[in-house]
Amino acid sequence: KSEGWCSGKSIISGAIVALIIVVAWDVQVLDFKRASAKNSKDEAPEAPVEPLKPSVTSAPKHVMRTASKKTQEVVGAAERKRPPNMCTPKPWSEDSHKSLGKLQQFRGGDMMDPKVLDRVAESRSFNCEIIVFASNEGGVLMAANTIHQLHKLGIDHYIWIVRKEEHCARLLDGPTKPSCVHTSLFRNHPGFPYWGLGECTHCADAFPVWISRIMILDELIERGLNPMYVDNDVSFQEDPY
Repeated sequence: KSEGWCSGKSIISGAIVALIIVVAWDVQVLDFKRASAKNSKDEAPEAPVEPLKPSVTSAPKHVMRTASKKTQEVVGAAERKRPPNMCTPKPWSEDSHKSLGKLQQFRGGDMMDPKVLDRVAESRSFNCEIIVFASNEGGVLMAANTIHQLHKLGIDHYIWIVRKEEHCARLLDGPTKPSCVHTSLFRNHPGFPYWGLGECTHCADAFPVWISRIMILDELIERGLNPMYVDNDVSFQEDPY
């Protein structure tokens, strides 16, 4: 009887200890959850701060109405009927992109004109590949260096987008003689003076170029090309293909 009682007592003691451990664990988990919730609340991001108002004067209502109409006209023109696929790539090889000396120079044109886009796609692509970069006047030297590096690699299937027709004309008279085009997207947009997008060499005057490049890339893709967009400050030390 004594041994049985001791054995039963041991079982009861073990059960009590196990119960204490379970209760202690539950309390610990509960405390951890409460602490985590408190920390999450303490570390929660503050309410979003309203963006700073632009330093330029807000445009009058009649200017905003005109600007909105102009923007809708541009977007509407971009949503015209898509052209047919104009390119089918040939089987790939190590020389599939060696285009230097095999393409015609492109001497200007407005990339917002579908006919110019068709001509660029036909004359400046090579095996359905084309490299695109854009700049304002402040990026001329970097863009010229990009062309020089591409030529060293045997690559010439690029097109350079600039802001204005006269800008492209000046480049064609220079030593690089690049294949360039311009963009008339948002030209003389009535909202630009109020949004700080006026005329200057190293500032946001390139905004129309940055916007138009997205539209141009889309149009080149619709023509079956595989465009590669690069910034002007890249350095081609090796063949990108």
